[in-house]
Amino acid sequence: MKKVILLFFLIFTLFFIHNIFGQSETSEENYKYFHGNVPNVPYSGQIGGLALPSEGHIHALFIFAQFPDDGYDSTNQAWPIGGNPGNMNQWVDEIWSPNATPFSMTDYFNQMSLNKLKFTGKVISVITPHTRQWYLDNNKNRYHIHKDIIEQLDQTLDFAEFDRWSRVSFYNHINNPDGKVDFIFFIWRNIAMEYPRDIRNYIMQKLDMGWYGSIAQGYNPDYYTVDNGLRKVILNDYGSGCTVGDYFFKDAFRFAIHEFAHYLLGGNEYHNGHAFWAMLSGYEVRSYVDEVHQGKRCRPELSGWHLY
Repeated sequence: MKKVILLFFLIFTLFFIHNIFGQSETSEENYKYFHGNVPNVPYSGQIGGLALPSEGHIHALFIFAQFPDDGYDSTNQAWPIGGNPGNMNQWVDEIWSPNATPFSMTDYFNQMSLNKLKFTGKVISVITPHTRQWYLDNNKNRYHIHKDIIEQLDQTLDFAEFDRWSRVSFYNHINNPDGKVDFIFFIWRNIAMEYPRDIRNYIMQKLDMGWYGSIAQGYNPDYYTVDNGLRKVILNDYGSGCTVGDYFFKDAFRFAIHEFAHYLLGGNEYHNGHAFWAMLSGYEVRSYVDEVHQGKRCRPELSGWHLY
């Protein structure tokens, strides 16, 4: 009898946890406007990272973006309207060291990979050349917004420092430039959180902007050109980066790790059953710190990292 009661209690507890922590506004309303169909690449024993290498040096570009007519939480000094995020320089180190800035993404991957993946980057804060309302009025969306930002940065930024790897095929990478930017994070201050829910969802859908996803989706050609045509920023899933929306409303740092982890591990099939408690913990509400604090390594057969 005690065993039956215990079994019932465990089932009830798991059901309760799933319903409390397994649901959020993220996927029900806006996620579908943002992601394409992330390809599920069959795994058959390969190691080394799916779309990017899991060992070696990756140098990424972090773009912290906002609209000039952003009106959300205007007094919040963590990221002032018209200014830079207060912790922008703590997100990633520009030069790799085994003693990285604590809690930075460099530090995270040092711990995760036992220093096998040397992850660095450059941080830049930008304001779009047009207002959010202008993009809405002129039927422009995520593709056009990010294109404007890239073209604006291309006037002064050399994208060569973010082109260090060639993808021969999935799981097969060579440490040589291939004319394609390796990875860009677009981190948005706010998309439309100052509006009521129905208006907010309308704006996000029309702009093709949600909580997270690729740089842009569904355009031909599927790239932007930079460096006088010498390089491309590849769009779509497993392209040259990702987008994370709403810095205040979502845990942007965690979701940035989540989106990058797709490039190491694979598609949406790793949200559950394999990596949901680890690097892909940003899916809904699970915590990425479990992996670091408990010494767990996610899918070592994919990444080549050690398992505790």
